[in-house]
Amino acid sequence: MTKDEFIVALGKLINTEEKLVDIYMHHIQTVMQWSGLGEREKDAVHKIISELMTDSKSHLQRFTLILERVKKGEIDVY
Repeated sequence: MTKDEFIVALGKLINTEEKLVDIYMHHIQTVMQWSGLGEREKDAVHKIISELMTDSKSHLQRFTLILERVKKGEIDVY
């Protein structure tokens, strides 16, 4: 993979991570509204979603750092 191809791939990963949180939250809110789950179960789901959001933000930061390093680097094959 060339440097330019890798930069494009990293850009797609970053874009996906940015969109995931919104997608998760939208779907979970809809499901929770119609689920019939009790408050305890809803709290558990919210906890899991919060962890996913934290993970997604961490991925976004890592991908962004990698992208910056690749753009600055001299290597053209990955």
